[in-house]
Amino acid sequence: MSVEEPMDESVPTDEQEIRNAGAVLRSAMPPMRFTTGFADRAMARIAAERVTVAPEVLQFTAMQRSFRLLAAAAALTIVALGAHNTLLARTEYSSLVDAALGLEPVSAEAIFSSSDTFQ
Repeated sequence: MSVEEPMDESVPTDEQEIRNAGAVLRSAMPPMRFTTGFADRAMARIAAERVTVAPEVLQFTAMQRSFRLLAAAAALTIVALGAHNTLLARTEYSSLVDAALGLEPVSAEAIFSSSDTFQ
């Protein structure tokens, strides 16, 4: 895009003034570019930061990050399996809590036929 835009007679005056002001601002700005050696300085700074961190700190940080990821995955798996098991164990006569805890419905037959009666 050139610094000086041609004046178009079909453009309203306000828009022409805006275009002229924009051209003036663009011509007053310095060219945008990185100075020589910018990449080398940036990479040297990154390398210096890596050297200053002790290996024990890096190992601890890696273990923390791994634990967070594994703990989150384990929590999601536990919730998903619990919901799945609850839905499978639930019958029309049992409550959601009974199904989640794996409690079986109690009946008189189940009580009297139990071999584990107290004597």
